[in-house]
Amino acid sequence: MSELVGRKLGKYTLEAKLGEGGMAAVFRSHHPQFDRPVAIKILPPTIGQDPSFRSRFEREGRTIAGLNHPRIIRVYDIDESGGLFYMVMDLLPGGTLEGRIREGGLDRKWSADVIVKMAEALDYAHVRGVIHRDIKPSNILLDADGQPVLADFGIARLSRAPACSRRRCGAPRPTWSRGLCASRRLPARSSRRRSAALRCHRRLATLPRRRL
Repeated sequence: MSELVGRKLGKYTLEAKLGEGGMAAVFRSHHPQFDRPVAIKILPPTIGQDPSFRSRFEREGRTIAGLNHPRIIRVYDIDESGGLFYMVMDLLPGGTLEGRIREGGLDRKWSADVIVKMAEALDYAHVRGVIHRDIKPSNILLDADGQPVLADFGIARLSRAPACSRRRCGAPRPTWSRGLCASRRLPARSSRRRSAALRCHRRLATLPRRRL
């Protein structure tokens, strides 16, 4: 999708392609009102015409927009222009946790801090009925200060369970962050197990073979 560089989508001009996967491409742009750089995630035209994929994409945007946490990526806009469906998000210049792991030389204290902050972000989402379901180093971005930010809620599950209070959830659990909901209607086990896999990856730079 490199041919899209220079094209305008609504009020956004695509300045450069940052990356591309099987489901979407990400471009750098600029938010004219906020006067700040942003990332724009675009569905390929063939996928964007599929109602199921388009619905999933729009749901991802609405899901993230409904969450307000410093360790969860912010969404500013979701729209369609010229047959292309796109989502406007924070531009985080630090790359991904996966890339940082490949570079090696990880600091133990920083690694532990990443795990704690991602657990807190998952906690925040869980008690609001959002289960991420795809926790992995490539879905954790790093800002300019090297702080982790959770992204890519494309296959998130929306639970109908009401947000739980600390009293309903019971005492804090030291393995994960405080307030983790144990409601049967809120199947957070998947993200917790993936968080454990992330911890293994952070320390050993290899994921467990067993599917989570």
